[in-house]
Amino acid sequence: MLPSWDVTAARASLVAVLAAALTADAQEHGRLLGARAGGDAAASSIELLADRPLSFTTLKLAGPPRVVVDFADTDVVAEQRELEVEDGLVKRVALAPAGSRTARVVIELAEEAEFEVRAVGNNVEVRVPRPAAVAAQTPESEAEKRASLPKVELVGTPAPPEDPAAKRKREAEERAYAAKQASVDRRAAARKAEEDKRAAAALKKAQAQADRKAKAEAAAEQKRAAAEQKRVAAEEKRRVAAEAATDRRAKQLADAERAAAARAAAKSAANGRKLALAGSAQRSITGIGFRPINGGEVIVRSDHPLEYGVSGEGDAVLLHLPSAAIPLANNRRPLDTRFFDGPVQRVVPVAVAGGTDVRIELKGHAEYQLEQSGSVLTVTFSAPSR
Repeated sequence: MLPSWDVTAARASLVAVLAAALTADAQEHGRLLGARAGGDAAASSIELLADRPLSFTTLKLAGPPRVVVDFADTDVVAEQRELEVEDGLVKRVALAPAGSRTARVVIELAEEAEFEVRAVGNNVEVRVPRPAAVAAQTPESEAEKRASLPKVELVGTPAPPEDPAAKRKREAEERAYAAKQASVDRRAAARKAEEDKRAAAALKKAQAQADRKAKAEAAAEQKRAAAEQKRVAAEEKRRVAAEAATDRRAKQLADAERAAAARAAAKSAANGRKLALAGSAQRSITGIGFRPINGGEVIVRSDHPLEYGVSGEGDAVLLHLPSAAIPLANNRRPLDTRFFDGPVQRVVPVAVAGGTDVRIELKGHAEYQLEQSGSVLTVTFSAPSR
């Protein structure tokens, strides 16, 4: 309800606001600069300051009573975001962003009241009439009402005869007045229709611009999403290729290490064969065995008693057998004893310069005894303590 404005002025303000909204939409966001309190005896006034004409919508809320003004496509740049008024009707004014595209102004009232909003240049004025001023705006007086009513004669009272010339004059004046009023009504209806047409066209144009803008933003977002998806796919492809290259390099390195080990083994075997063929003074080891007795026994059999020596190397015992060789390849195979309950994990014969070493690998430190009986050499390990 706009008690102090006529309908034509309200429509003119609406057209001005729509035109301002179209202009602001074509440019960058508008800026809300601040708020200023004022008013007079008739109303409390809050003036919202902007850098250009802004498009706005209004809303009235209760509990507590508030007036909300939202400005579309507007940023809040005011240094003072809150304004204490306390003029008996308006308590406080607050400015804040409402999303990324809207600036919101909340006017907190001391009591329920009607309000008026109008655009004044770049600014928007919110007027809240004071209760005393609203009460003072009474309808026309009873005397004026009675004067505007048609004259009715009382029943039973004879009306004085009217002069024919006065009657013709009165009827002519009434017809002229009716024609004039009809012309005024037609012009007012024509103006209203034209204003409604312009407002509808401006609103339709604003909606079309908003739709085009939303469509362009959606297309741009889809384009950014597609580019990001393409970038992620390319990054994943590069990562998979790098992992494949790493795997290939690791496989090549492992193959090279296996080939080197094979060459070393072949060379060691050749050296062993050479040592076995060198001189008739060498002893022949006819077998290496293992018995799971106590902590385990490693047994070396030969064709003659052997010279021997023992040394330790970490968790292993080295049995040195100089001038001894293993002629049969089958007897040179390692023995895997880790599945037996004892400290011996593996027995590995190794051909070395001048003889053979028997490497006894252990699961941990263990006590042992060495004994030779004829051509049989026995290494006995103590059983682990329980």
